[in-house]
Amino acid sequence: MSIQVIINPQAGKRAGEKLFPLIKRNLKNLGLAVEIAISHHPQEARLLARQALEKGKRIILAGGGDGTIHSLLPALVDKPAILAILPLGTANDLARHWRIPLNANLALQLLVHGQPKLVDIIGTASGGYIAGAAGLGFDVAVIQRVLSWRRFWRGIFPFFPAIFTEFFSYSLPIFHLTADNWHYQGPAWQIVLSKMNQYAWRVKIPGHGQYADGLMHMFLIPNLPKHKILLRAFPLAFEGIKCIPQALHLATSKISVSSWPPCKYHGDGEIMGSTPETFQVLPRALRILAPP
Repeated sequence: MSIQVIINPQAGKRAGEKLFPLIKRNLKNLGLAVEIAISHHPQEARLLARQALEKGKRIILAGGGDGTIHSLLPALVDKPAILAILPLGTANDLARHWRIPLNANLALQLLVHGQPKLVDIIGTASGGYIAGAAGLGFDVAVIQRVLSWRRFWRGIFPFFPAIFTEFFSYSLPIFHLTADNWHYQGPAWQIVLSKMNQYAWRVKIPGHGQYADGLMHMFLIPNLPKHKILLRAFPLAFEGIKCIPQALHLATSKISVSSWPPCKYHGDGEIMGSTPETFQVLPRALRILAPP
């Protein structure tokens, strides 16, 4: 089976760059027909994937993190090609959720022993795709702060001072959410729309483990005093969103979000657009190569 490998050399403190010789050697040892390309930005990754599909490649192996996978979605959604993953990123939330081994050698073994599986993704009315989770609110402010430091500080560690920096200055937007017969209007710290059972590296999302059930899970953390948020910060990292009893939860296939002022949202950790936006589950729209 013909395979196109797309490596992001910047992923995970340049893990792609450091492991590139090892990756080439291991792929050669597997005896597979492989072409390897380096991608330096999302647009290039998408172009490489589309060109590979035009050449008849059946598997696109993404060597990178959640952002690398996210960048390839426009080229792979509703296509017969299969997405394989070599986790090289910082959080690797998607790889963890889809049970892809974080060890590079074991992940590459899936090219031989893995099985194709159809998974749901989330689509937006503006034409974007999200493989794992979207976020609106405080996490976007943190991501934007980290991006402003990215030139000289990479990896997971910038997120900790960014959380501290943004927490004391963050002003809550007023959100309006509509899904089926459910409505919410009011301020909120955070909104998460997820197809995963884990979010933001280690925050657990309760009630979700299905790859293709046609539903996403919405969690909303309402306007709580900052001292109560601080008291829940440590449990949140280890127990997940369930440690905040005031959080609202809804399982839905479609939800519309507007806000004042308009605020940005991210998908898979990448800033995508601004409210208003409608998010909808696209059932079984992506093929992945996963453990049997």
